[in-house]
Amino acid sequence: MRTHHLNFNNALAQWLASLPVANMNDSVENRQCQLWETVQSTQLNVLCCARRQHKDWFNDNDTVSSSLLAEKNQLNKAYVNHSTNTKKTTFYRSHCLMQQQLREVQDTWMAPRAQGFQLNTSRLHSPDKAATGTEKPVSSPHPPVRPPTHSTLPLVGMLGHRGIE
Repeated sequence: MRTHHLNFNNALAQWLASLPVANMNDSVENRQCQLWETVQSTQLNVLCCARRQHKDWFNDNDTVSSSLLAEKNQLNKAYVNHSTNTKKTTFYRSHCLMQQQLREVQDTWMAPRAQGFQLNTSRLHSPDKAATGTEKPVSSPHPPVRPPTHSTLPLVGMLGHRGIE
């Protein structure tokens, strides 16, 4: 196991050991409430740690994405609190615009990473380098991804329509 998994497991074990044990003389309802509170507090502790570990998907554009998300949330609150037809139209337009801008931020963040993955994949599976002897062939645990052929196309789609036979 990795070190951070061991640390997490140790911290969780210590947390669980420090929780109070229900008194067997209490009523079933009281013990059930204590169990519920314990599970809820443990869940919050565990999930909060997990959220902090993966805080931001837009590291390069943190201020941009934060402001876009804040504006989107503000528009959503305005829509919920005052939902007239004019405001609904404005909200939907703004909501779509915010979603588009967030996707653009995500795309600009992902594009260089995707290119890096593509370069590494093409380098791993390039037959030219191995054939010329300039570079040793690198074995990969995964076969290269190939486009689907006629025989590998799905026969029935998600909606039950038949594909190409």
